[in-house]
Amino acid sequence: PGPIRIAEGSTNVFINSVAAARKGDKLTCGATISGGSNNVFIGGGRYRYLPVDDEIPGWLRTTVDVLMAVAGAAGGIAQLLKAGAQAGMKAVLPCALKFTAGFVAGEVASRYVVEPVARSAIGGLTGNPVDTTTGRKLIPDEIDFSLPGLMPIEWSRFYASNLDVDSVLGKGWVLPWEQSLRKRGSFVYLTDNQGRTVPFVDIAPGQRIYNPHEQVYLVCTQGGHYLLQTLDNIFFYFGEVPGDNKPVPLDRIENALGQFLHFTRTEQGTLTDITATGGIRVHLHYDEVTTRLTSVKRIVDNEAVETLVQYHYDSYGQLAEVFNRNGDSVRRFSYTDGVMTRHSNALGLTCEYRWEIIDGQPR
Repeated sequence: PGPIRIAEGSTNVFINSVAAARKGDKLTCGATISGGSNNVFIGGGRYRYLPVDDEIPGWLRTTVDVLMAVAGAAGGIAQLLKAGAQAGMKAVLPCALKFTAGFVAGEVASRYVVEPVARSAIGGLTGNPVDTTTGRKLIPDEIDFSLPGLMPIEWSRFYASNLDVDSVLGKGWVLPWEQSLRKRGSFVYLTDNQGRTVPFVDIAPGQRIYNPHEQVYLVCTQGGHYLLQTLDNIFFYFGEVPGDNKPVPLDRIENALGQFLHFTRTEQGTLTDITATGGIRVHLHYDEVTTRLTSVKRIVDNEAVETLVQYHYDSYGQLAEVFNRNGDSVRRFSYTDGVMTRHSNALGLTCEYRWEIIDGQPR
């Protein structure tokens, strides 16, 4: 065998023209980098630059495949997939592996049982990626920067071509902080970090209700304030939600230890600052005319010390280019009639898309 090389690395951080690798990135032999610097933090998404071999030999994987499926893992996984079809692959896979025993069992379930069934349940993703069951163009959770801490700030973007939402980044884009609750009649509706609308039956103060599809509780405190509680006790606080069908934006995220992200907004609801435990703070800058988000800066002692990301837009107000903290252009996007037709990254990878109107929707 040839020398073992680093196969994965950052999409937008390069050292001597080579992508920087971090903890969790893979080597060509299939192993994962398990350690890293404790004072150097590298942002950006993950991209595979070299092919990766299986860390588990093919003969062993094939031999135990049928044995492990018969051993009973599939029963538990089937129940997870029933609920996880709406939560997505990201939520399903880590939980499903808990139903298998040991490292080899987990590897087999992921390759032969979990992933094929999950893809069938939630649709196939191809073309960097496209949901082939609905014709949607997706860009899931591209990370523009991360700030470490007790409650880290991980700044990511999500895009779906079928979203009508017009966010601070333009049509179809959603930031994690653009979640909201609204109340209409006997229901409370969550707009989540992928632009989806999730309904809950309204509850009285001091009560909570569980949504099995999303695996989250809607809670109404004794004081009439609303929040969401995840199964691992992360709390998304919104405050009072009047019954006028107007969205109330996310105010705070906090864990069971009291570590938090706090969101400061204008009277109109525009997010201006995010503050985290330990004094970490970022400030958001907007174009005065278009109100589009133009940059995010790290603040120390009330002074901007670093520009973490910059956004440029086309003449229609759609996100056209992303610049990293070094000022390098790392992503470009083009649109036709409001849907994405082209995107490219810093390495020159370019994907183009053609659209047709099918059943009244661009696909």
